[in-house]
Amino acid sequence: MEFKKPTRRKIWEPSRWFLSLGAKMLRVAPAETVLIVFSTFVSQVALVISLLLPLKIVILMGGDGTPIYFPGFMQGIETKTLVLGLGTTAVLLFVLHAAAERIVARLGRRGSAKANRRSAKLAVLSNQDEVMRAVYERVAMAIASILFAGLALVGVSFLYPQMAFLLAGSLAFYAVIAFFTADNLSQFKQYNGTAQQLLFLACVGFVIAQFMFGRIPNPLIVIISIILTRQMLGRLVVAAKEVASVIGQRAQISALFFHGHVLRSPQRETDLKFWPSLDSRRRNDLISSVVKQATDDEHVPNKVELHNSGQNAVLLFTTFDELGHPMYMLKVYESNRGPDWVSEFNLLSSLPEGTPLVPRFLGSHNDDTHLWLVFEPLAGSHAPISRRDQAQRIMQTLWTINPPKRLAGQYLRTHPLRYQRLDEGQLEKLRILSQLAGMEAQYESFLRELPAIKERLVGSRLVLTNHRLLSSVHKTADGYVSTDWSTWAVEPIGSGWPLSTYGAKDIEERLAEAAKMRPDLASVTVADVVLAARIYELVHALETKRWHRALDVVQSVNNDIGAAASFQKSMDAGQLPVSAANAF
Repeated sequence: MEFKKPTRRKIWEPSRWFLSLGAKMLRVAPAETVLIVFSTFVSQVALVISLLLPLKIVILMGGDGTPIYFPGFMQGIETKTLVLGLGTTAVLLFVLHAAAERIVARLGRRGSAKANRRSAKLAVLSNQDEVMRAVYERVAMAIASILFAGLALVGVSFLYPQMAFLLAGSLAFYAVIAFFTADNLSQFKQYNGTAQQLLFLACVGFVIAQFMFGRIPNPLIVIISIILTRQMLGRLVVAAKEVASVIGQRAQISALFFHGHVLRSPQRETDLKFWPSLDSRRRNDLISSVVKQATDDEHVPNKVELHNSGQNAVLLFTTFDELGHPMYMLKVYESNRGPDWVSEFNLLSSLPEGTPLVPRFLGSHNDDTHLWLVFEPLAGSHAPISRRDQAQRIMQTLWTINPPKRLAGQYLRTHPLRYQRLDEGQLEKLRILSQLAGMEAQYESFLRELPAIKERLVGSRLVLTNHRLLSSVHKTADGYVSTDWSTWAVEPIGSGWPLSTYGAKDIEERLAEAAKMRPDLASVTVADVVLAARIYELVHALETKRWHRALDVVQSVNNDIGAAASFQKSMDAGQLPVSAANAF
């Protein structure tokens, strides 16, 4: 990973802001702030000693008596009594640690409540009290950790001066690491822990070297010094992480604690890199590089024409050569839209060339900021069509695409189909909704038929679906082409069909036309399509929390099943009511 020297602004301003935050907390709630820091310090000291004492107990239990390097006042005490006393002290210290932690939490709530009242601002976060309390605790933890580390260094200086000099040099090295990683939070956290481990190993190596040269001091002093060193370095790591975490929420915390600061959405790092790279002074070089990576073509665009992609955070444009001929259509996602890019790439790279509704895919390229898909340019206008007039024909064309077996198998092993998402949780919502609406009988009827419905859907023909299809289709010289396949799925035929607009007669016509291009659809009935469309709409309504629509769909499914039953009964009796025949 590359180290970059941070600017003075990136180090000084956050540090000054953190000090201002501590001063603000002290002014708003002085008693609580001081007591939080003190209680945190007591908690840390008690925890360290409670964890140190068991080591002494093990040493006592493994020997015949009290070791000579133990303090003099322990030499005359019986071993069992000493073990019992040290064990009791360790437990009491741990209880003190737990009590201090509870005091810190309580003081944090009191201090944050005072700060909230003094800020005279509206609540801007749903968990605002919790956030402010966490800030108090983190700042206190950072300050207490620094105080603990300082006292530990003083203690090591008295006990083991040589190691103290090594620690001073090591801390200078640690400061250098912090300086060069201060402007990158993830990089700082990574090297922060690594530096702490290396410094501790250096101290252990120093002790071993002294032992090899016969200069080892009292073993107990060495043990205490190593433990203090370990805890000191650990506390510094904790302090650094707490400071970095608080600074990482700087905009949010400033809006909560400081007057004159309002909550703004921070400009994302991807924005800072994504848009400047598309400036006219840099765009052509970038596009040339992308096209070369995707197609091996040395294309330098003379002109770039932007189109409506129909997607958020996605740009779509065509490049032209010097003669004004369209050369490539490029689609670029911001890096935070990676899942959509991967989904679209998986489909485009799996479909055979010439698949209807899909532009001819040439290749892809990605970097830290951009995710690219490269296509042949669309022949003709990029203007979106009037989807109301052409929706049936477009859906019919979509049915003719037989998903490749490998792609369909991968999808089915990765994602549940829409009707498979009608699980116990969704059915429980539907049951309660039916109770509230007085439709318990309708729900019970639907529940009885659900196993048969799912069994019927299992045997349905599979087609591609794309719920953004109608909003991204363009009429070109070669027919209809969709420029957005990021939300594709494999579902039973009929899924996503707009029943409220186009009924059974329309389905029958389109199904017959599609079967000419895809013979395996000849066995599909209108009832199969209607059933898949109903269940698809039901699950979609439940997932989008359109409760009334979900109940309407349940009633429609029951009506369809009742009409089918009446139709079958009439057929068995030799009568065929026209109304029942038209229902499917």
